[in-house]
Amino acid sequence: MTGIAYPVVNGATYAWSNVSVYFLSNLSMKCTAIDYKKDQVKENQYAAGIDVQGVGYGNKTYSASITLWLEDVSELINIAPNGDILEIPPFDIVVSYGSTVKYRRDILHNCEFKECNISNKQGDLKVEITLPLQLTGIEFGSNI
Repeated sequence: MTGIAYPVVNGATYAWSNVSVYFLSNLSMKCTAIDYKKDQVKENQYAAGIDVQGVGYGNKTYSASITLWLEDVSELINIAPNGDILEIPPFDIVVSYGSTVKYRRDILHNCEFKECNISNKQGDLKVEITLPLQLTGIEFGSNI
């Protein structure tokens, strides 16, 4: 067996119902999705012969997006400088995962909205807006 086995108590695992997203003074937002990723360029290095001689490491990059209801995007526009969410100063987003047995927290650092594209179509029962984020780092937390 490889890896670390965590005990499952009463079948409890992380679920969307256990996720809390906090940002901009903990505004009461209806977040329906949050996606974030940390990436690093890694490339095999070759010299004489056909085998890999080492690995070259490049820059780390971070990407993220948050999906909110239109009502919440409107609230962001109302509090934004000049009514433009692209001008909101950098802020952290805290994503907390909690279940009855274990908890963890991730922090997205220095987030800024990159664009605001509102789209909806016939038949939509709610209008959800996905907002791409610019950020400087992700702190993946441990179980707390």
